[in-house]
Amino acid sequence: MRACRSDRRTPCRSSLAKCMRMAHLALPNQAAGRDKSIPAIEGGGAQAIDRLREMPNLLIRLCLLALILLQYGIVERANAAAPEVGACRQIPAGRDSDDRRVALVVGNAAYRHGLPALANPTNDASAVARTLSRLGFEVFLITDASDRQLQACLTRASERMSHAAIGLFYYSGHGIQVDDENYLVAVNARARDLGTGFVPVQPIVDEIQRRAAATLVFLDACRNNPLARRGLEGLSVSTGRGIQVVSSKAPIPKPASPQAHGLMVAYSTSPNSVAVDGDGDLSPFTDAFIHKVLSPGYSIQRVMSEVTSAVGEQTTWAQTPWMKSSLTSELKLDGEQTLEAARAVSQNWANLSLKLLWTHEGRQAALVAALKGLPADPSEATLKAFPDAYLAVFSAMHASLSKLPVNGLPYGDIRGDQVAVFRMLENGASSLELWSRSRQVLLRPVTEYPANEAHGARFSPDGTLLLSYGNGTVAGWDVATGVKRFETTVAHEAAGGLLGQRKWVFDVGFSPDGRFFYATATDKKILQILDARTGDVVEAFDSAGFAPIADVTQSPTVKYIGNDRLLLLLSSGQQPERPVIATYELKEHRLILIDHVPARSVMHFGYDPAGRYVALTVMPDNGFSGQADFMVWDIRSRKRILSAKGLVMDVSFDPTGRFMLASAGTSSTVYDLSDGKETSLAAIPSGFRAMPGYIASSTGLSPVAMPTGPWFSWDLPSGRALVDLAFSTLSPEQQARVARDRVSYIGND
Repeated sequence: MRACRSDRRTPCRSSLAKCMRMAHLALPNQAAGRDKSIPAIEGGGAQAIDRLREMPNLLIRLCLLALILLQYGIVERANAAAPEVGACRQIPAGRDSDDRRVALVVGNAAYRHGLPALANPTNDASAVARTLSRLGFEVFLITDASDRQLQACLTRASERMSHAAIGLFYYSGHGIQVDDENYLVAVNARARDLGTGFVPVQPIVDEIQRRAAATLVFLDACRNNPLARRGLEGLSVSTGRGIQVVSSKAPIPKPASPQAHGLMVAYSTSPNSVAVDGDGDLSPFTDAFIHKVLSPGYSIQRVMSEVTSAVGEQTTWAQTPWMKSSLTSELKLDGEQTLEAARAVSQNWANLSLKLLWTHEGRQAALVAALKGLPADPSEATLKAFPDAYLAVFSAMHASLSKLPVNGLPYGDIRGDQVAVFRMLENGASSLELWSRSRQVLLRPVTEYPANEAHGARFSPDGTLLLSYGNGTVAGWDVATGVKRFETTVAHEAAGGLLGQRKWVFDVGFSPDGRFFYATATDKKILQILDARTGDVVEAFDSAGFAPIADVTQSPTVKYIGNDRLLLLLSSGQQPERPVIATYELKEHRLILIDHVPARSVMHFGYDPAGRYVALTVMPDNGFSGQADFMVWDIRSRKRILSAKGLVMDVSFDPTGRFMLASAGTSSTVYDLSDGKETSLAAIPSGFRAMPGYIASSTGLSPVAMPTGPWFSWDLPSGRALVDLAFSTLSPEQQARVARDRVSYIGND
């Protein structure tokens, strides 16, 4: 419990009961009077006063005076308020509860036979008993108990714990460890006789666990050993029979409704540390516990987190409570909470959800946390009352994040549940493999590339063909069988410069119908169109083909915006030439200029797959010293319709073609393309931070696969329909966790 000082050196400032114990211990050889708990003074009041004059210690004189007044009936009311020593008192629950709760509370202070007495345990026990009764616990309270009295009270309490939802044990007093066994010290313990007065902790915990669904144990016990001279250690949580091995072999009764199961054990201070006494009537641990545990809607896990902070702050972190738990869910002792309190809990779930999402733990884990932050069956008004949790649900549903147990290169692709990954091998080579996204298992290896020769992979729109490119070639693989359909050389020249002498394939991409694909590579034919069935080149372009509108000296950036139409960003390495935006009509063999880009460096190239818009993020000519510019062109009118500041790295266009969502990493902005101005949509909650979908390596945070499709799903519903859809994507076990732990509040229907 505390830094266990003897009451002989403790001022009797906290209560008359404490003063009585002090005087009692100061006169251990007095014959018992009418009250067995206090000394009798023979000879009446005059001799009593004479005895007081003989006392050398003024403090003892004052306390003994209180005893004289008590013996002669002057302070009978104070005696009536003192706990009944050694008696097992049954206190009924102070309120009705939806589940049955039983607690055994023990406070040992008046140690004799050579052990130092303690100041506050009986006060602690009484305060805890009152508090637990308010929380609907039937309480068995015993103070200053011998080992037999404690065992007898445990027997009574444990009988009442049968089939209880919660069984709780709270102890305040001395505790030690002997031969890896933790013991509570009864008041009849003797410093030189370890056979009497020492009660093992483990059987108490086992008995409660055998009977109750959930077991809570609180040990506010001294960590400085009262038997240190005997070579015995203080009560420990770090070795042997501490809570690391506390468990019960007995089956746990199944309650009528889902309940938390398991064990939580809390100590008032951390291992190998000493708890301080405090200046008040209660220990810092108990004082914090009785206040925090009454917080409406707080789980016991959160209560203990708050207790730890309160004790640490009160003691300037000289004392830090320590807890270990195997509870299977959040256990709330005071289930009713206000709307304001529910919002605070909801905010915590929302923060956890976004943390899980942005640390790549996966969308499902983020959804579970987010949905716990929303009440059951939320109306549209309720969603507005819990905006952070709804935002977390919305963010998770519009994210496409998961992990695979591979260490790979960021060149893969995603199509449905299948992921193409380039896994790094020990010799530096890479193995192209197909993985299941949901099951996180390898489906089949595809092929291997020498070190630094793998450049990328791309699924066809229907997911039946996989293109892999590198080492100057493009190969087509049957996804179902893993059989190679073709392999075509598209790069015949060394890249040169920073890319060295390797033949480089920069990019490939399918037409919407999957019949053709383009390839850009280090070749005189800087752009080639190939048949997806055979791998044959059906059309090729060299630099001269683009001469009418641009002096092109390097491979263009290309995207299909229709089966017969290409969107091009043509660049030249020569100054002062600037990039050019153009389209190419494949059937008509016609090149159309859209515009000259008013900057030399393009950071991001985005487009509308329907062929209506192209979006660029460009850096100013003075490099990174200036702010990036974001621009959007209407392809049909060939006019720039939007200019803004910001390092936009992802864009998504709604199906109607009117709105565009632009993500700048830490924020997302909706633009109305009819006037080029920022706007808001009711379907997109304020504060939404869009993120591109990808597969991350479980060995780190680097991506191993990026999808080629849009990163924002405009076809998803919003509001209550989105929440219901999110819940339906969870497994039955995840749904049960959400239903059990989600927020609730007074008045929530």
